[in-house]
Amino acid sequence: MNLIVRTEGIAAEEGDRLYAYADGELCGIAEAMDVDGEQTFFLSVGGEEKKALTFTLERDGEFLGAATRAGIVYQADTLEGTTDMPKIIDFSETATYEMGIWYTLTGIRLGENKPATPGVYIFNGQRVTVR
Repeated sequence: MNLIVRTEGIAAEEGDRLYAYADGELCGIAEAMDVDGEQTFFLSVGGEEKKALTFTLERDGEFLGAATRAGIVYQADTLEGTTDMPKIIDFSETATYEMGIWYTLTGIRLGENKPATPGVYIFNGQRVTVR
């Protein structure tokens, strides 16, 4: 699946990174590029099954926000969005995260203890992989 995307709620800057996840598993990464004065992401997403996608946005390694209700479902061999009419991922409902607290990528508060289950989490505003 390929997506041409712009963000709302958080103004993307050139070099920002958009991460796509299906069931919490990373399945695509894109870097913002200037297209006609707008920061645009050209995102290739891999997978085998139809699954709802969630997204995170980072700048210089710092977590900016998560979009958990983007309404985009992975489907192989499809293209969504164009440079004239890109898909919009809305980050305006991004939760604020407390320092020293662990969160899932979907914004669920886990607490102060490092998760025991391997996966990708948010901690101190950064995406952290627990192995």
